[in-house]
Amino acid sequence: MKIDRIKVINYWKSMCRKFNAKLQPKSKSRMMRAMGWMLERSGSMTAKKFARYTTTIGRTVYIPFTLGTPSDEWDLEHQIITCAHEMVHVTQAGKTRRSRARFYIRYLTSKKWRTKYEMEAYGANFLFHYRLTGVFLSPSYIAGLLKSYGCSKADKKRAIRYYARINQGLGAGNKIGHPTARYCLDHLED
Repeated sequence: MKIDRIKVINYWKSMCRKFNAKLQPKSKSRMMRAMGWMLERSGSMTAKKFARYTTTIGRTVYIPFTLGTPSDEWDLEHQIITCAHEMVHVTQAGKTRRSRARFYIRYLTSKKWRTKYEMEAYGANFLFHYRLTGVFLSPSYIAGLLKSYGCSKADKKRAIRYYARINQGLGAGNKIGHPTARYCLDHLED
C-alpha cells in the first residue's frame, strides 16, 4: 500500500470524525508548553523530549509534526500508525467527563492502569506495522517501549504475552487487539 501526503491527511480527518477527536499542533499549545515545563521541573522528562511525543487529552490530539509532511522523526507511515494509537486513547477515555476523569486519574496515578492503556494503544502500532510491512514486530521490542511510561518488569512481561497473542492471532488471520485499533486498521485502505 502506498502512503502519501493526501492519504495521511484524509485518514486522520476520517478517524477524527469517527471518534469525535480534533487535532492541534503541539508546538502552538500553551497548555502543552506548560505541561512540558512541569514535567521537566518534576524530573519526569525534559520539556524538549515531551515536545516530541504525541499527547492526547480528552478528545484533542496534540501532534508534534506537520500532518502529511514527512520528517526524520515522523515519516508518513509513523503518522498513520500514530493516528490509530491515539484514537485508542480517545476511546479508552470515553465520552463523558466522568469517564475521562477516571481515565486520567488512573493513567496518572497507577502504573498498572497506565500499562494497560499503553499496552492496548501500542497494540495498534503492532497491528499496523504488520499490515504495512508484512513483518511481525518482536513482542519484546514493542513491550520495551512501555519503559518510558514507568512500567515495571512484571508489566513488561504481561505486555510481551499480550503482543505474542496478537502475533499468533495475526498469523492465524484472526481479528485481534483493541476494537478501535481494529476499526482503524479495517479503514486504512478507504
